[in-house]
Amino acid sequence: MPITVGIISILLIGGAPPSVSFRPPVSTTSSTRTRTLPPRTPVKLSPNDLLPDPSYLGGSFLWTLNFYYGFDWLLAPLGTGLDSDFNPAYRTATFFGSILAGSSPGDALSDSNGPITGEDGDRPEMGSRIGSGANAGYATSVGDGGAGDSDWLSDRRAGLRSPAPFLLRVAVAVAYGVIGSAAMAAVDSVQTAAVLVIPALVYEIGRPSLPTREEAVADAALDGAVAAFAGERVLLYGQENLPDGAAPVRRDEATNERRLVAVFRKELLQKNDFPPEIQDVSDFQIEMKFREMGTGRSEAGFIKGVRLLP
Repeated sequence: MPITVGIISILLIGGAPPSVSFRPPVSTTSSTRTRTLPPRTPVKLSPNDLLPDPSYLGGSFLWTLNFYYGFDWLLAPLGTGLDSDFNPAYRTATFFGSILAGSSPGDALSDSNGPITGEDGDRPEMGSRIGSGANAGYATSVGDGGAGDSDWLSDRRAGLRSPAPFLLRVAVAVAYGVIGSAAMAAVDSVQTAAVLVIPALVYEIGRPSLPTREEAVADAALDGAVAAFAGERVLLYGQENLPDGAAPVRRDEATNERRLVAVFRKELLQKNDFPPEIQDVSDFQIEMKFREMGTGRSEAGFIKGVRLLP
């Protein structure tokens, strides 16, 4: 009864009954949600994926050849005198070899740059060298059997062909390979490199093939032997000092060069004075020496302006 009276009194006053909310019990154990990832597919790489683009490699190689052999073929027809008898790679090896040997940059550049010229400043005329077809005026004096400085730098300064040390050649080749790759990355044209490399290769073939020291020594010995023989057994057109009773040689008078070579070899063997450097010289190389003394070739292929004395 008292409870009923209390509730009625609260309603009459205007109050609201206390609200009671029910919440689900919170578990003290937390559950961890596991996220399942899809299976990963392994990446398969082929060898082609690991290598650069073949066209880039080919273009880099062609550009490397262009810079290695140089662009002298553009300068030579213009008569500028800026073209060189040596390709850029040859000159680069000479330059750095001179630097490593203690030369100043100016002296090293002088040793490695430009064409070889004679005392008058002109390029020597093309001649014949033993086994090389090199420029006859390029090899300097190699007397005393080639004695003296014979390192590769000294030979190159003397106008002789001499290979640089292997490691230096490899370093130069790698350097030009980097330059070729950079050129391909900048130009991005295989066709341009291919068009330019053709005249570069042709011009490289036409550069003088200089003799080695051994070839120059043999050539000097052959020159001496032929000159000594000619002084005793050969008369030349225009020669003033003639033996008694000998008529002057006519300009069109011709002598079989094979007969000259045969008599030359026979006399050297009889005198036992065959220089060891020219033991293996071919008949053609001896013929070239006699041809230089004559005034030309006859229709039969003989040397004109030369007479062999009996």
